[in-house]
Amino acid sequence: MATEEPVDLQEVARLVQALENDLARLQAGGDDYVALKAEVEALREALHLTDEQKVRERLHGLHRFLDEAADTAFTGSQYIGSIGRMLGM
Repeated sequence: MATEEPVDLQEVARLVQALENDLARLQAGGDDYVALKAEVEALREALHLTDEQKVRERLHGLHRFLDEAADTAFTGSQYIGSIGRMLGM
């Protein structure tokens, strides 16, 4: 069984801040906005627990969300790349 690389929690915290900054510039409302905001909040809560497995799970969830929401007004390509690197993808 392969060992997962540790997640850089400081880098994840920077990602969460960048996502929140972008969310603040988006017009509130809409299902994608609400879903992305919930994903970012869940990731922030996982960071406060400093439970790396929870952070990894939330990163995977956020990665999936951004992949699926790629056609929306919110473009997550820079975040998808960052999250992928954090997860060793």
